[in-house]
Amino acid sequence: MRVPFDVLFVILERGCTDLDPPAISSFLRSCSLVCQELRSVSQPLLFSEFTRHKAYYSSDLLLETLRDHPHLIPLVKCLWIDKHLLSVPSEVEFLSTILPYVQQLALFSNLTRVRRNSTVDVEIRALEPSFNNVTFLCLSGMVEVSVDVFNHFRALQSLCIRKCTFKSWSTATAATNDTPGLLPIPPSPRPRLTEITLEGSLPGELAIINWFLHPRCAFDLSRLKRFLGNDVSNQHNGYALVERFMERYAPILEDVLLCPADYSTSNACFIRHTSS
Repeated sequence: MRVPFDVLFVILERGCTDLDPPAISSFLRSCSLVCQELRSVSQPLLFSEFTRHKAYYSSDLLLETLRDHPHLIPLVKCLWIDKHLLSVPSEVEFLSTILPYVQQLALFSNLTRVRRNSTVDVEIRALEPSFNNVTFLCLSGMVEVSVDVFNHFRALQSLCIRKCTFKSWSTATAATNDTPGLLPIPPSPRPRLTEITLEGSLPGELAIINWFLHPRCAFDLSRLKRFLGNDVSNQHNGYALVERFMERYAPILEDVLLCPADYSTSNACFIRHTSS
């Protein structure tokens, strides 16, 4: 009697629970060597999430496997990339073969104090049209990124920004309806975001909220359902920016979570709203 694929998938998926990434990889690779049936179940789990880091090439084995067996590339659904690898031609060439299948994409940088990331828009533009299936995007640890970067993600539904600042939006007064020249014309139709997450407390980071409120924002927020703000700081009028955002979108939001960075001195360290 054969065990159904879905049942085996759940068993292996739960078997990965509480394991660290190296242990998960080892466990799934071992399962794939048992028999053809287990291989067909373990491979989608083994290759579903893939990380490329400039300093730690811990995923080199998976990378070589994908290069040697390109039929496995469509299994990659979640991709984490060190932003600085986007300037390495050999990396870009191979990533361009993976990205068309990716649904969740994260770009991160650990060098925000040393170097600015203003070239990320140029590097991402060079990879188009590889982002047609990306529904979730996370930017982490980048400084002075251009908001133009969002124009390349036409299917986006969920956006996460962690410890990032954006060019021309570093102060709370940088973006107003009187400064349309700072922004490109948004794509048509605009991607409809249903979820926004802001995390971190870099000075002026929350000024990106001004862009969300701007007529030329690249996103359609008319169906926004969830807004999460973690480590919200009052620097550069952070609280006022969040208040402006909530005034506009509170009627349509179903879930709101706000946690101020200065919770020890704040009257309310945690604010949650869930619509009935």
